[in-house]
Amino acid sequence: MAASSPATNAPTATSTPQSSASPAPRMLQLLKAAGFTDATWTSYTFGVVGLYHATKP
Repeated sequence: MAASSPATNAPTATSTPQSSASPAPRMLQLLKAAGFTDATWTSYTFGVVGLYHATKP
């Protein structure tokens, strides 16, 4: 039996160029715009994972 070829119409991932290495600054802006205070972002695993924390007054 012949091996099947991979699908040619498989979806591909696209990325949007960003000016910074992490999404933290933009997300922090969104949190503050939504009314949250004390918004912070903590990087873990060398930036692979991050935790956002904010307070809703």
